[in-house]
Amino acid sequence: MAFSLPWALPVFGGQWEHERSGFWGLVGSMVICFATGALLRLLGRRADGRLFRKEAMAVVGLSWILATVLGALPYQLSGTHKAPGVIMGPVDAMFEAQSGFSTTGATVLTELENPALVPRCILFWRSTTHFLGGLGIIVLFVAILGQGSAGKALMRAEMPGPSHSTPQARMQHTSWVLCAIYAGLNALLATLLTLQGLSLFDAFCHAFGTMATGGFSTYNASIGHFASRPELYHGPAIEMTITVFMVLAGTNFMLLYWLIIFRPRRLLADVEWRTYVGILFAATVLVVAIGLWSGDFDGTNGMHKQGAETIVLPPGGQVHVGRDGQVDVRLPATGSATTDDSPRSGHVAVLVPQESHIVRDHKGRLRIRPGDDQAGRGEQEDRRLDQAIRFGLFQVVSIMTTTGYCTDNFDLWNSFNRGLLLVLMFIGGCAGSTGGGLKVIRHILLVKILRLEIEHAFHPTVVRPLWLGGRPVEDPELRRNILVYFALIVAIFVFSWLFTITVEPEATWTEHGHEVEHKLIDAASCVAATLNNIGPGLGVIGATKNYSNFTWPTKLLFIWLMMLGRLELFVILVLFVPGFWRSQ
Repeated sequence: MAFSLPWALPVFGGQWEHERSGFWGLVGSMVICFATGALLRLLGRRADGRLFRKEAMAVVGLSWILATVLGALPYQLSGTHKAPGVIMGPVDAMFEAQSGFSTTGATVLTELENPALVPRCILFWRSTTHFLGGLGIIVLFVAILGQGSAGKALMRAEMPGPSHSTPQARMQHTSWVLCAIYAGLNALLATLLTLQGLSLFDAFCHAFGTMATGGFSTYNASIGHFASRPELYHGPAIEMTITVFMVLAGTNFMLLYWLIIFRPRRLLADVEWRTYVGILFAATVLVVAIGLWSGDFDGTNGMHKQGAETIVLPPGGQVHVGRDGQVDVRLPATGSATTDDSPRSGHVAVLVPQESHIVRDHKGRLRIRPGDDQAGRGEQEDRRLDQAIRFGLFQVVSIMTTTGYCTDNFDLWNSFNRGLLLVLMFIGGCAGSTGGGLKVIRHILLVKILRLEIEHAFHPTVVRPLWLGGRPVEDPELRRNILVYFALIVAIFVFSWLFTITVEPEATWTEHGHEVEHKLIDAASCVAATLNNIGPGLGVIGATKNYSNFTWPTKLLFIWLMMLGRLELFVILVLFVPGFWRSQ
């Protein structure tokens, strides 16, 4: 928290009249944290230092819960507003803290760019929770808690697949090396973003969100903000830089170590990494091709309106394009018009390029498109292809690596592309990365296990080993562990989905311009986005939305899901088993 304090000072760009509350909120939080640490040290002064498997799992799970409570203190003590005139409550603060530590990136804050509502020092703390969460996944299991079998058991839960017996000292040394790689990549990305025009504050915040695959931004429009300010930033270059580092963040950090010491064959020979890159490539090709065919990239349905806007009219509304290049929208007495997600009423005048015209797309939306004269048609097609590749590649990488940054409002894409993004949420990054999701290696193993089981159905006497990367998997418990993990994911998903559609009132949809008929798929998207640590989803939590409108019971469920997804289920689930707490 101390590293967030300087950003409240004028020398670092802070406006003291707005930052005062954030500064003292952080100071008060630090005092409470010190007091909590002192109390725990006092209570544990007679401990013998031994840490077994159960104790290690309890420490990981309970410390993550404690971190959520302590991490929420700055939001509470500073009086941070989740919306104009609405101060964050305890559940909102814990939601934001857990979203940061779990590197989910879901948020209840609706106005990030107003320091009077969210001080800059609090925004930096918000992004710092991403850095700590990403760091914790790498180091907490082994470097701090790597005591004998405890560290090995927790590391196996995080990195499923073939493993070899590794001495404890070497495991701890390796984990510290991975931490150094993680910190170095954060510093490198922050440097590159600074060279591309971002302030030091924005560069660090977005580097933390990228390398931790978190997705917290300092702007309402996420990464799409930079493309909307071409006079200050080169948006495509920034997007590509972040895309590359998102791919690195979703890669097993042990493979990055081999790459750094100039042994790239280890990376290229890894079956999980090859599958990971192959899925990213195939998904991007599908999103771009089907998006172009469906007209997803024809209009300006991105995170910002750039020169033209998508106009949605109610029945009886009228659109008139004047000779001066203005579009007049006239509404019926009781109607309203929206531009993407911003409600409007009365009269709307929108500046558009000359020779533009209004068309209705495949979803019934009215779009303003440039004229398709022969001279400019080729240039327009090139621009469409460029936008399709930019938006498609960035969004596929962002969703699959569970980062959750946005450059385009993908909730307006065609049904296939939105469904594909929903599927990618359940895949995630590689084992040993900061990415969430189920991990690519588990999907590879599941396919191989199912193929063997199908063969066993008609050849019950044939016994075949499970092969991975040209080597047999010797772990006899691996098949059961993989199947149990997928079964638990399905059970938790179904339970949480039913809870959400039951508890959450329809007003969450109707009062904010959404159709209640979409509640089923939106609720499923919410559960998938929090359980897999994505952040944004579809519909009510789409690229331009957030979680602020949900009721507190649903937010508590999402907090639990984010923790489950980040800690690989078992570390949290065992806390609810009575036998876990017995001394034997």
